[in-house]
Amino acid sequence: MEQFSINRDKIKCFGEMLRIIFVPGTSQLTAKDILYRLQASKAKCIITSDTLAPAVESVVPDSQFLKSKLIVGKGSRDGWLNLKELVAVASAEHKCVKTRSQDPMLIYFTSGTTGFPKMVVQSHSSYGIGLVSGGRRWMNLTPSDIMWNTSDTGWAKAAWGSVFAPWICGSCVFVHHMPQFKPAVIAETLSRYPITTFCTAPTAYRMLVQHDLSRYKMMSLKHCISAGEPLNPEMMAKWKSQTGVDIHEGYGQTETVTICANMKGTKIKPGSLGKAVPPYDVQVRRYVAVGGR
Repeated sequence: MEQFSINRDKIKCFGEMLRIIFVPGTSQLTAKDILYRLQASKAKCIITSDTLAPAVESVVPDSQFLKSKLIVGKGSRDGWLNLKELVAVASAEHKCVKTRSQDPMLIYFTSGTTGFPKMVVQSHSSYGIGLVSGGRRWMNLTPSDIMWNTSDTGWAKAAWGSVFAPWICGSCVFVHHMPQFKPAVIAETLSRYPITTFCTAPTAYRMLVQHDLSRYKMMSLKHCISAGEPLNPEMMAKWKSQTGVDIHEGYGQTETVTICANMKGTKIKPGSLGKAVPPYDVQVRRYVAVGGR
């Protein structure tokens, strides 16, 4: 009876969180970053790994809205609930909440280019649908493709390339648990598995070409994409010479989806972000200020 009582309490706690607005956070967050996000979002629950649990615990006294702490993994920690155990005991009691199309689904924090990171709310309907065009035109995804996106799940790019775009296009999503970026592991994985579409950041591409990819046979790879920072023409040329595949650069923001990109079937102009991705209308305008202070 004691075990049953504990489980019922866990079910109640977990049930209170079923109407969730998800706030992803990268594993690179410091204790200060975590506190800022907890206070700004007024989050009532946090889910993390054993590695980041100490950082969370250090800011709990200043997180007045936080009620529950969930840990991912097999272990246990004082004051924490185990997510796997909660899912196991709550599965029979679970009822999906009926959400409306414009109900909030995600809150992403921007990278904080100007000032502190800002919260960006994405709804259940518009965000996923908005990634259809980029998935088909920029990522070139089809039901026969296998997509590998190396982005940390805390960034919006993970939602673009690891969740919505490939799922909507019917593609397979490839996942590799790799806490630290290792060029040799990336190259071996691209050679060993039938990955057709690869997405990573320009910095990662630079590290990879230094590893001399011409030694590997990436027989299935046919489409590569990049976003997040500028990709210089020299790096693009080295990647093409070592792999035989072009890199299609794209641009978007946390607040948006893919705005412009070097889409499939178009000639890639090194140093260019390509053309507007429908339904966006992208224009370059020049303004001349006359007078004023």
